[in-house]
Amino acid sequence: MSYEENSKLFNDHENKFKIIAHLNLTCSLICNQVFIKFFQILTFLRFVGTNSFYHGIRDVNGPSIQTVGRVIQRVGNAIFEMRNQFIKWPQNPETLAQDFYEIAGIPSVVGAIDGCHILVSPPKEDEISFVNRHHTHSINVLCIAGPQRQIHYVNVNHGGHSHDSRVLQNSSVWQKFEVEGQLPFPGAVLLGDSGYPLRQWLITPFSAPADQAQQRFNFAHSKTWCIVEQTFGLLKNRFSCLKSGLRVKDMTLAGRLIIACIVLHNLCILHGADEVEGEDGADEENQPAGDVVQVENDARGNHRQLQLLAQLQQHQRNI
Repeated sequence: MSYEENSKLFNDHENKFKIIAHLNLTCSLICNQVFIKFFQILTFLRFVGTNSFYHGIRDVNGPSIQTVGRVIQRVGNAIFEMRNQFIKWPQNPETLAQDFYEIAGIPSVVGAIDGCHILVSPPKEDEISFVNRHHTHSINVLCIAGPQRQIHYVNVNHGGHSHDSRVLQNSSVWQKFEVEGQLPFPGAVLLGDSGYPLRQWLITPFSAPADQAQQRFNFAHSKTWCIVEQTFGLLKNRFSCLKSGLRVKDMTLAGRLIIACIVLHNLCILHGADEVEGEDGADEENQPAGDVVQVENDARGNHRQLQLLAQLQQHQRNI
């Protein structure tokens, strides 16, 4: 079966070639000839799009298993180097807040945050760090998703044993937002689930709604926050290697391949590629791990939550 028939990333030739043209690889590939570079890119796309074994790619397309391995690593690293160009906040982040506001009426939202477990085969010497609550091995990938299901931030530095809150507290997002107070714009907030601490910039649902107003807030929060769950579902449907598990032993390479897939995911959205078939939504593997870190909610977070509740009530009265 041809690459075009197997491509789960792109549903038409125009968008396919626009996206491939964007992959301006600057690393040294096997050959500098344009056709050979194109072939290497397609080999990589076949791997991440179908999660084929190396020998399966060899049998269909001819290169040796060793060549397939080198191509996947080289192209994956090259796309990984493009991460700062395509995984970032937009120049005008206020547009994110407007798009999120139109979902359920919560203002000032710039992203929905959550962790997603990607199955891996870790080395035995550090196996325990990757064991999640289902007793499988994974990387806990922290992402912040935008309203169009693009990804503006990703962290792949923690194994599945780490709880979502620990991953966040060891990320650059925590350093910038919590420690340094650097937000995309004044008053900007992220929406997270109850596994995260309530902060001035990180709004979680009311843990025990006291009245109907708080219940309505939780409903609006869930309706908006579920964008990140839909993003994970779309990402895994685009890239089978993220759904069924990465077959690499090198965890550094595994992390780079995950980020490379996210770069391609954002490129698909940028160029308007049609969505792949399959259901969006949460994955059972996408649940908190056992390594819980207790972080108390702060008073400023409670105050900001009540502010947003009042603004949501005003929005609902004006409808």
